[in-house]
Amino acid sequence: MRKSHLGLAVLVAMLCGLSSSAVGTTFYVDSSVSSSGNGQSWATAWRTFSNITGLQPGDTIYVSGGTTSQTYTLDSWMPSGGTSASPISYKVGQDAGHNGTVIFQGGNHWLGSGGTGTLQYITINGIGSDGTNHMTVQGYSDYVVYCESSTNCRHISIQHVNFPNMKAGFRFGNSAGVDLGYNKIYKVYWGSDGTHDDVIWACQESSSGAYDCLIHDNYISIPAWSGNSALGDDGIKWGSGISFYNNHVKVALTASYSSNQSTSQHADGFQINESHYKIYSNVFEDIGESNIYHDDFDTPRNISGIYIYNNLFVQSHVPGTNVPRGIDILPESGGIGTTFTDVVIANNEWVDASGYMYTVRFESIASCTNCRFQNNIDKDNVGTDIVGVPVTVSNNTASANWVSYNRYAVSTNDLHLASSDTVNINHGINLSTWFSADKDGNSRPQSSVWDIGAYESGSTAAISPPTGLSAVVQ
Repeated sequence: MRKSHLGLAVLVAMLCGLSSSAVGTTFYVDSSVSSSGNGQSWATAWRTFSNITGLQPGDTIYVSGGTTSQTYTLDSWMPSGGTSASPISYKVGQDAGHNGTVIFQGGNHWLGSGGTGTLQYITINGIGSDGTNHMTVQGYSDYVVYCESSTNCRHISIQHVNFPNMKAGFRFGNSAGVDLGYNKIYKVYWGSDGTHDDVIWACQESSSGAYDCLIHDNYISIPAWSGNSALGDDGIKWGSGISFYNNHVKVALTASYSSNQSTSQHADGFQINESHYKIYSNVFEDIGESNIYHDDFDTPRNISGIYIYNNLFVQSHVPGTNVPRGIDILPESGGIGTTFTDVVIANNEWVDASGYMYTVRFESIASCTNCRFQNNIDKDNVGTDIVGVPVTVSNNTASANWVSYNRYAVSTNDLHLASSDTVNINHGINLSTWFSADKDGNSRPQSSVWDIGAYESGSTAAISPPTGLSAVVQ
């Protein structure tokens, strides 16, 4: 009996030890303390990030934002990371006196320093005790995040952070497993030099078809040269294995820091050249050239798994003529050897796009297997431009009866289908092989037949940026 009790006690102790290890230890950083302590309480907090030592997987580090705000100077920060099961988390303080805004002020880069060093299994979360963003990253002269090593840059989560007035964006390069969510991202420098001409240089999937780079629920402001709304940066560039959803992407006319504005760099929402993208349930507003541009950049390849659905492509003003394009599938290699498989463009809405050259173009492609343009609404009937490849085109319409609509009134329009719409309700084709929900997350269909457009009929909610984010460009 004693042996049995002893074995049970040892087992309980082991389980408790495992549980404790999984939960991790809580530490604190506060730049207002007079001297650095052991980090185990606010009173004995580490004073700077360079004082942090001894972290283990599963640990959480709270950073004091003071009563209103507190600034930390960091350059090329390489925070300690955990494991896939137990990342290390960096969060803003949640209790009174420490729940102000944490401000990171820099140098060259906030996180990383290029292809050197390790950023793995790190979670940075700036959500405050009031449910709003309480972390700001500002004053950096180069990419705010710069990590390109496929072996050392993996599983980095950055959420609820404000990035105002960025001169350069994010460069993840070959990174995998990135999660960018609920951030406000404002890039103001037009990178006409061709080096910093993107907001997010996207990551690379960790395995074929993984779609494990998540960019979601962000407000992303793309800068354009103030003299021409068609010239400016691209939003998302390169990468593969990307799930891009619930974002509001807008080209904004802003002053440029560049002394050289002679380069004709157009503002694409996406400029990509690889496989495996899911781009869904977003708002793209005032994009200068192509909302989404897929190219092979003179290197013929086999492309597969491009799914673009439930998006709103809208204009707040008359777009420039002969520049804007909806979705452009155009290999610059002239199509020699480049093949496309599973390209599904469905249930999207183009609104006030009368200046566009076309809504969708498929051209100069060697072959296109299971390429589809279906269930879309194009109010201005710009139409498709399909040259030399078989593409299934059906169930698209050129009009809609929306709940409320005024031309170029993006912020107040409600593009849900009115109950009186007889053109789009119950006139779509079933595409449940590829997706089964609308932009609101409602299941398709709501009746016996799919609807055309981004929303299934029956619910009403106006277009808005992601929950909790303001569309006002700073």
